[in-house]
Amino acid sequence: MSPSDKAGDLCQAAWSEDGVVYDATIKSVDASAGTCVMVFTGYGNEDELKLADLLPPAAESAARAGGESDAAASCDADAASRAGKVSRGGGAVMDSD
Repeated sequence: MSPSDKAGDLCQAAWSEDGVVYDATIKSVDASAGTCVMVFTGYGNEDELKLADLLPPAAESAARAGGESDAAASCDADAASRAGKVSRGGGAVMDSD
């Protein structure tokens, strides 16, 4: 991610206990050390990570937080349409039949 990362930003990060990447929110940033404390979404676990190790949020996470761009929303709608499916709110995609 970038040096402008701040508390409250969504991202993805690997949890140090298992190395698996999860959705997370930045809780605090120590810019001088280049680290941050993360809270993993849905789990509440916290971990201190290097800012350089953070990954951008998954499109689904950004959309739930209202961070999805109009272009991304349009691409998602086009993809659902091509797949013969219709989005019915809440991000759920259901068969149109």
